[in-house]
Amino acid sequence: MSLEEMTEDQRLALSYRKLLNHPELGSQVKRLHKQAFPDAKFADIELEDKITAATDKARKELEALQERVQMQEIAGRRKEQHDKVRAAGLDPDAVEKVMTDEKISSYDTAIKYMRAQSASAQPSAASITPIRMPDNLADIQKDPRGWANKTAYEAINELVAKRGQG
Repeated sequence: MSLEEMTEDQRLALSYRKLLNHPELGSQVKRLHKQAFPDAKFADIELEDKITAATDKARKELEALQERVQMQEIAGRRKEQHDKVRAAGLDPDAVEKVMTDEKISSYDTAIKYMRAQSASAQPSAASITPIRMPDNLADIQKDPRGWANKTAYEAINELVAKRGQG
């Protein structure tokens, strides 16, 4: 039967059938039809919806499982690092605070940093020698240049004398 011989309803039904079977648009047409007529049944659409729901559920469960595993790995690595910090004789909370404050990403570097910060400087000599003023301070104040020349000549003479002996 040709299109000219068909009634208007037959032509619409044929066009609708072609749309339903269209490889790209068929699924969309069936979904629109189901929205307009909720009692309509399309096995392929219902199967696709069930597969999508099951896949989404499995994906969510997998993501939750991956997140739990990742959190367990992080907790395990953190515990190892805390054990290392305790073995170094430091407090893990204090080390993490230093890491945060100083923007240090490595526990090892933070341990070295804290040790360097807490290391004390080499002690200086126990006794400090005070500055001793010369005995003839009054002479120095009267004639500083004369005193300097006299002291220099004495030092030179002393060196010359020592050279002659050796």
